[in-house]
Amino acid sequence: MANTYRVIDRQGWERAMHCMVFRDCIEPAFCVIFEADITKYKQKIKQKGLSFTMAMVYAFVSAPIKLKHSVTVLWMADF
Repeated sequence: MANTYRVIDRQGWERAMHCMVFRDCIEPAFCVIFEADITKYKQKIKQKGLSFTMAMVYAFVSAPIKLKHSVTVLWMADF
């Protein structure tokens, strides 16, 4: 199997800043902690016969996509 990677010129790369910030991190990660009453959500998931864990993963992953400028807000919160 041939290698499928390509060398990126970081000088003109649009994600150069991200690379610079995270290149020395072993595992870049983020953490969000908050309290929420999910009683009704849990009941709805149970009624539909869905996996609670997968429903929560979907909810957390899809929520920022629905918010305009969410990436900017999260990025600025780090500074």
